[in-house]
Amino acid sequence: MILARPLLLLLLLAAIPVVWAFLRKAPPRRLPAGSLMLLRVLQGAPRKRRRIDRLLRLFLILCALLALVAALAFDPAPPAGPTWVLLDDSASMGATGPDGRRIDRARGQLADWLADHPEAPVGLIRLAPLQVELRPSLDHKAMLDFIFAVEPKGAQADPLPLLAGLCAEPTPPRLLVLSESLLLPADLPCPVERVDLGPPTPNQGIVDLRARPADGLGLWEIAVTVAGEGAVALNLSVDGQPSAPSPVTGSGLLWLSLPAGGALRLSTPADAFSQDDEATLKLDGGGSVNALLITDEPQGFAALALGAHPRVQLSVAAPDTPPPPDPVDLLVLEAPLAKPWPEARRVLVLGLPIDGEPGPLLRAPNLREQADDPLLRWVSLTDIQVRNARVLPDSPGSQPLLLAEEGALAQRRPRPDGSALLVFSFGLSDSDLGLRAAWVNLVANLVEEAAPLAPVVVSADPCRASRPPSRPPKAQA
Repeated sequence: MILARPLLLLLLLAAIPVVWAFLRKAPPRRLPAGSLMLLRVLQGAPRKRRRIDRLLRLFLILCALLALVAALAFDPAPPAGPTWVLLDDSASMGATGPDGRRIDRARGQLADWLADHPEAPVGLIRLAPLQVELRPSLDHKAMLDFIFAVEPKGAQADPLPLLAGLCAEPTPPRLLVLSESLLLPADLPCPVERVDLGPPTPNQGIVDLRARPADGLGLWEIAVTVAGEGAVALNLSVDGQPSAPSPVTGSGLLWLSLPAGGALRLSTPADAFSQDDEATLKLDGGGSVNALLITDEPQGFAALALGAHPRVQLSVAAPDTPPPPDPVDLLVLEAPLAKPWPEARRVLVLGLPIDGEPGPLLRAPNLREQADDPLLRWVSLTDIQVRNARVLPDSPGSQPLLLAEEGALAQRRPRPDGSALLVFSFGLSDSDLGLRAAWVNLVANLVEEAAPLAPVVVSADPCRASRPPSRPPKAQA
């Protein structure tokens, strides 16, 4: 019960004159008479009883007044909001379990719920794609007609922004969740009711697949990410020619000698959810990468390594040249460039201060260790000779790539737009990095990171059938 009309409590002020009248009632007028002396003695007890009766009447009048105020000021219950059905019609709802398909079980459970709540206004929100399909109404037949006609496909969208607006209403609605994998925060102000869709079905599936040529002799590096319990056995084939199975746990790298131009196919053993059991990828060298190099040495080591890469479309500019307005895939700074910089997926800074005051200058620092980072694959930096370097200051989210005893000499810094800033506190003229094979490998890794991502040919909504806590991170290839 809630206090709907507090101002009606002022009616209690009406009790003041009632109480005052009962307490200040004038006693009866007394007339002296001899015959009354005896009656006063005889009627002493009834007079006391009459006083109790007066107090009892006063109490009953006050209770009646309080009951009147309570009936006017209190509502028996707050108004009930509508019910929104969150229907997960993504591909994972097509998984088959002991009780049949998950979508069929959701249909039956919703029909039973609607039969038990015939007077409840119900609306429908789809999750694949995210949209309001039916507004809250008492037309339960339209709700059943739609859910029995829809077939699971696509990927599940995130409904939290939409639910945050619905739950901010003065009367929060009730949420009826028809999904096994949808996780809602515990502090959501709406009451949440989940429909039992049965026990989770074990599933193994392919989440991500990438490939790149590792050399010019037909060796390919295959980066694959799988989801499932334990190692997942992958069957590989190229243009229909099978290869030996390879077990992978989580994210893994495979090195295979494969012909270029073919179609790589990976598959897992059949299970309850078939739509993530296969992935295909075209084996090609990838598209071109637009690179912009800002340097005072147009024939230096950076220009030579980038220009020699077969995928790089290189533009070289002097520091005083206005940068092009169009975005690029890769921006390499060997010389200062006035901001704003061109938009780029990766930015490599060599020997230039970025933020604030430069760190202390180090002469021939002792390089201690390097990070396990995709940029440093097949790259060894701990054995290079560095003449001059500066310690890089820590920044939010930065990850050290190369460490000396005094601090980090190279860092990976994430940027708000999803790109990355790769900072080296020493340039190629301050070290012998440009003379080593490590520099060529570092440039090759950098080009792969900056390349536009090709579409991953994996079935829609993978790895949802086994209710994993989260999707594994994308493999970097």
